[in-house]
Amino acid sequence: VTQPPSVSANLGQTIPITCSGSSYNYAGWDQQKVPGTAPVTVIYSSNQR
Repeated sequence: VTQPPSVSANLGQTIPITCSGSSYNYAGWDQQKVPGTAPVTVIYSSNQR
């Protein structure tokens, strides 16, 4: 699985989050709003919010 290590955005900005890999892999994305705070999982199992 290939995912970018991080993506930054400005308030109100829409950004793509990408992932590539085989169909046997499940991807997840975590959101960290403030550096130094714990990230929150926003998408898991590829498409579950």
